[in-house]
Amino acid sequence: MHKAELLQQVINALSNNLDVAKVKITYSNGEKLKIAFDEAEEDDDDDDDDDDDDDAEKTE
Repeated sequence: MHKAELLQQVINALSNNLDVAKVKITYSNGEKLKIAFDEAEEDDDDDDDDDDDDDAEKTE
């Protein structure tokens, strides 16, 4: 996914008053970026989500 597409999806979600709980990005070089917005859940470990390929968008 390209930067413009990612930005447009975020803008659409926020414009439609959707709550964003978590963002996970896997870069083409294999690096991962995870951002959690739920302050009540301060667990940085994401053990219950081992299927990163299903829900992570890949960017270039």
